[in-house]
Amino acid sequence: PPPPTPRPSPPPPPTGPLGAQVVGLLAFQDRLGFSDALRLILSGVSPPPPGRVYVGWLTGSAQGPLRLGAIAVESDGRVAFNYSDPNYQNLLVTYEGVQITLEPASGSGAQPSGPPVYTGSLPTQALTYLRALVAGAADAPFQRGYAIGIRVNAEEVLRQAQAAQAGAQAGDLTGVRRHAEVIVNLIEGKEGRDYGDLDKDGRTLDPGDGFGLLQEGARAGYLEAADQAARGAAAAPDATEAIQVHMGHVQVCVTNLLGWTEQARDTALAVIRAADLSAARPLVQELLRLSQSILYGVDANGDGLVEALPGEGGALTLYQHAQYAAAIGLAPSTPAPSATPALTAPISATLRLPGLSFESYIQIP
Repeated sequence: PPPPTPRPSPPPPPTGPLGAQVVGLLAFQDRLGFSDALRLILSGVSPPPPGRVYVGWLTGSAQGPLRLGAIAVESDGRVAFNYSDPNYQNLLVTYEGVQITLEPASGSGAQPSGPPVYTGSLPTQALTYLRALVAGAADAPFQRGYAIGIRVNAEEVLRQAQAAQAGAQAGDLTGVRRHAEVIVNLIEGKEGRDYGDLDKDGRTLDPGDGFGLLQEGARAGYLEAADQAARGAAAAPDATEAIQVHMGHVQVCVTNLLGWTEQARDTALAVIRAADLSAARPLVQELLRLSQSILYGVDANGDGLVEALPGEGGALTLYQHAQYAAAIGLAPSTPAPSATPALTAPISATLRLPGLSFESYIQIP
């Protein structure tokens, strides 16, 4: 097994009133599509006046706001609200902010009727890079976000490695070589030096989009493109510290993935060159191990977790942290409506999302 990965010491807690007005967080999540759902949590919310309800809206689209629905408030002032897009669309492609307004309890209008009680939005300059990661990138096939492309290709690489293992167990060397060819083509993309009909069966097999994970010549593959986008988001003048932290995590995962994908590519090429099944089988096992690392990462320090650490985080961890960076903090509007005197209560440290807490938004990674 690999040597334990030293876990870096966490930074000290903030000493100033960081995030004192941030009373809520909207996090994008995956349900049946990429970022097609969201979870909204708030603390310190006063009950709405009689005959009124809180209603959530996504904002920032040229087509106008998206009504999310009525938001219930618990007796302790907490809110936990979920929304899923009925068409499974990536919400980050279109929207960049959130509002909560007070609306008539019987209303169902497509536009807010009153001023916002809470608002939040992603920083404009950093958002360009965040969208390239988790929403859409103009230079990628199908305008797919780079983190999405990494995840999709990593999933397919693992499927092909599993199929190669099944072929080796069944004594099918031809099938083993075929799946190894697919892995090379997925990793390198159409500009790759090895891309093509590697098993010489007259067909070039590539179920991917041809962009590849690795950089080839002047063309950046998904990994290099994700690294560049993460650096751009972190360096944006309006980037929050939370964005900077999570973009650093993305870069760590890119470094891990570059090593594993290069090794997987070279191992797949060795499988194709193997003279017989006896030579191919141990290579296939190594290829499967590397493919699992690419997608799931490795618990290198044995703490039961796969984190965004050197030698640990893989494609799924990269994707999660890219998505975490797009979380939106909500604060009371200024001035806050008189009906909601408790809205300036500090954020509650006990409200958490899976893998994401309020602390991560207010600069504690």
